Amino acid sequence: MFFRCTAWRGLADIICQYVSKGKKVAVTGSVSAHAYKAKDSGEPRATLDVAVENVEFLSPRGEAFDNDLQGMTAVQDDDMPF
Repeated sequence: MFFRCTAWRGLADIICQYVSKGKKVAVTGSVSAHAYKAKDSGEPRATLDVAVENVEFLSPRGEAFDNDLQGMTAVQDDDMPF
């Protein structure tokens, strides 16, 4: 699940410098909900936005999301217990 996160001033500069697509981060801050209508269908939608107050970098330097999947084995539907 993805959330829109907004950071300001020095915190935004730090995030821009050290975070890129695929990096894991944990953010804390105040959350607000917004409702809108989809442009293509006019259906009502909702989004959660986080005003970032603190960020913790979870990925080691040089490691992206894809690296976390190495060594994992895919499970076939027949192997599932349910």
